[in-house]
Amino acid sequence: MRKERERIVATRISNDLYNLIGDYASLLGVSNSEVLRELIREGLLKKSYLELIKRWQKKIEDRDPMLEMRICEKCGKESNELKLYHIDGNVRNLNPENLAILCEDCLNNLHKFIQKYNPKEEFAAWFFY
Repeated sequence: MRKERERIVATRISNDLYNLIGDYASLLGVSNSEVLRELIREGLLKKSYLELIKRWQKKIEDRDPMLEMRICEKCGKESNELKLYHIDGNVRNLNPENLAILCEDCLNNLHKFIQKYNPKEEFAAWFFY
């Protein structure tokens, strides 16, 4: 039964990848299936982040230039004291996709939300949830 299962798994993924998974699993002291579940979960999270980034890009396309600097893009609050947030952390990158206009409260919430420095993915996840 075990050889049959290995043959089925091997037909879905390459032997090299299967061996790497086995090595990684033994290094961690877990089963191959636990490693596969982790890889699937991480891959799905990455895919969901990509979808959120696409939603951000669509939102940028729909920006109204007249309202751009008066309304927080997260909460919709109107203010004359909004902050310009550089998503990738590079203040020289003035690409519209890299800029978000946020009120002080939203900016503070964003800084609390982003624990790891993975700016684009973390920003998109924060913005849409």
